Amino acid sequence: MNDSDAVHDGRHIVTGLWKERPSSTKSLEYLEKDLGHRTRKELRFVRKLLKWPSFSAKGKLLRHTALAKKRPAVKLGRSVGKRFDAGKAAFLHDLRSRLAQLAEELGLDMQAARAFDAAADMRANLRVWLVDPWDVSVFESDPEPAFKAKDGSFCNPFDKHVRVGKVTTDTNAVPWVELLDTKTGTTQLYRAVDEDTGKPLQPTKDGKPSFLGRQLGMHNGSCVPASYAKVKCAGKPLAVQAQLREIQALEQREAALQKELDAMVDHGYDLVWYGRSGTYRGAGREKGRREVEKKYPEHVFRYNCGCQAQSDVIHGENYAAHIYGQVLHAYLGEDSSIDGARFSLEYIIAQMECRDGPCGDT
Repeated sequence: MNDSDAVHDGRHIVTGLWKERPSSTKSLEYLEKDLGHRTRKELRFVRKLLKWPSFSAKGKLLRHTALAKKRPAVKLGRSVGKRFDAGKAAFLHDLRSRLAQLAEELGLDMQAARAFDAAADMRANLRVWLVDPWDVSVFESDPEPAFKAKDGSFCNPFDKHVRVGKVTTDTNAVPWVELLDTKTGTTQLYRAVDEDTGKPLQPTKDGKPSFLGRQLGMHNGSCVPASYAKVKCAGKPLAVQAQLREIQALEQREAALQKELDAMVDHGYDLVWYGRSGTYRGAGREKGRREVEKKYPEHVFRYNCGCQAQSDVIHGENYAAHIYGQVLHAYLGEDSSIDGARFSLEYIIAQMECRDGPCGDT
């Protein structure tokens, strides 16, 4: 049997944080895999800019909204809601147009991006799982586990006279936990079963381990790719040199696209809050508004233009920067996490497009 740490902390049986592969580039062991990951990431992102695919909760491709050649017209003589929506649409067009133009200027293969299969990609993304804090909590995991011995008896690992030992796996890769009853001095192995049905908990069809086989942060998505920017090509086989040059170019293009995206959308959250805060009084309101005015003077000046109709449009633009920035950051980000459990790129894209969506709160 194989052993893993098991500690009773009130909620968890297995503790500790799962570790991804090492990110060293010394051996170039992951060069080919990282190259494939970065290539797919780039094509997926630019496909989003060009076609803006939308998906159902199950990952079905619902529609494409191709990037228009002309910016949507903005008419001020309409309702507040329509002016706001017009601002949103205009900013999204500007955002997509600028980033697509930059991608082309950087030499990205636009034809390959247009041909990228977004529907198949999203189906694959939805098969990526993550062991998050709820998945390793006895009380919050779904289904909630109970613990059953081979003789059919049950034990509550949180009884005051019970001590939790190691989690071990048998020859069939089934995990069991050692539970010591201090009243009797006996130790037995217990398997996690469904509290309602009593049936043994099994891995999911996509390979997510059953309760006792989990560790916070486990996932079946891509790991953070290493950076090869400083790796020298000289002295390496020609095929490896070609791969290195290709991945270095991918890193440079991604950095440029990320920088431009940040510059276009980073004001979104604060300016949306600024616009909303003008309609209510609250503790810290004036201080917060002054901070936004200092941080984004040009954006604030533009919003406070003296024309309410124009301000409605600009508020829509700022809101678009806030929410669409989140959407596009999901396609590039590799560092989102919860309690130390990192979201793989595929998982966060599926979350953004098919599950949670962007958050409009400020």
